[in-house]
Amino acid sequence: MYLLLIALLATAAHGQFLPDADPDSLNMERVGQIRLRSAPGAEPFLAVTDLYLADDYAYLGSYDNLVYVVDIADPTDLREVARINTPGTALDIKVADGLAVIGVQDRESDFGLVVVDISDPTAPVELAQLVREG
Repeated sequence: MYLLLIALLATAAHGQFLPDADPDSLNMERVGQIRLRSAPGAEPFLAVTDLYLADDYAYLGSYDNLVYVVDIADPTDLREVARINTPGTALDIKVADGLAVIGVQDRESDFGLVVVDISDPTAPVELAQLVREG
């Protein structure tokens, strides 16, 4: 899986994208990419379930029970700096005040939340976990 950082420009009219706009007219350019590896024993491809951008970091949820933390400060040199293990698929990620709250669900329909201290995104620390069965 490659994380691509691309800026899309909306038209001034109601912030809508023009469906027939020439892609070259948007002046978009790929400036960076990163190849993230799936967890050992997981599917050979990485399917991203959510993306949250906060400061110089991207948090990518995945089906392989991980949240990947990517340093995006320099878009030409994207780096995976940490992984956060979750008790199920990381479906929703929200970040505020040095905390990440991750909504998870496993294949048996259990669901819950994981709260992680990301005040240092390169060394995340799980603070709490709430998992509700079925």
